[in-house]
Amino acid sequence: MAYVYWPDDTSRHRETVINICTLCGSIGGQLFFGFMGDKHGRTSLYGWELAIVILSTIGVCTSGAFFSSSTSVVISLAVWRTIMGAGIGGEYPLSAVITTEYVLKDFFAFFFRLAGFKCLAVS
Repeated sequence: MAYVYWPDDTSRHRETVINICTLCGSIGGQLFFGFMGDKHGRTSLYGWELAIVILSTIGVCTSGAFFSSSTSVVISLAVWRTIMGAGIGGEYPLSAVITTEYVLKDFFAFFFRLAGFKCLAVS
């Protein structure tokens, strides 16, 4: 993207802003979807966060098509990446809890026993 909109600029401040927006959206999405999942049900919100991720991905892909100024592209990307980060961040608490709720207890305990072997293998 930098090659298209900013070919002569060597600074990376635009990319930093876009990545920070994604991380902030991810943190906000984790908190929001975590609390809302406890209040309204995790499985119903899982579809909503999936829709947010899909729509924001389309928004990121088309954000450069509607603006002529490179500053507008940065703002558009930052907004869409914040929304995408919220959707991706919301996936973490929802999918982790949904997975642990539906996994058999013996199967779950087996993976906790493997944690020691994983640490041994990594070291």
